[in-house]
Amino acid sequence: MGEFGVEVRGGYWLKFIRYLSQRDVDFAYWALNGKKWKEGDIDKKTGLFVNYPNPTWVSETFGILSDTYDSVRYPWLQVDLNALQESPAKPIPEPIPCRYEYHTDCGG
Repeated sequence: MGEFGVEVRGGYWLKFIRYLSQRDVDFAYWALNGKKWKEGDIDKKTGLFVNYPNPTWVSETFGILSDTYDSVRYPWLQVDLNALQESPAKPIPEPIPCRYEYHTDCGG
């Protein structure tokens, strides 16, 4: 499975990881980098690419690393991807745990 990524550990992600785990599928996650170079965007009305007057570095929200490259952006992502790296894949993720080290919106 190649080039997939998410920003949220929701139902889609858990089902997808469970699918990969049960079948011991090899994968390539998108992306490692914490930032990306952005030169423009696609105009939603026309579908054409529009260049920015001043291209810049922006956050790669699907990236494993944070914007500063000194930490993991989403600790839960590292936990889930590490579980898939063992062969055969061991854990099948359970429903979303509300543990503060994995989620900042637990109220904890």
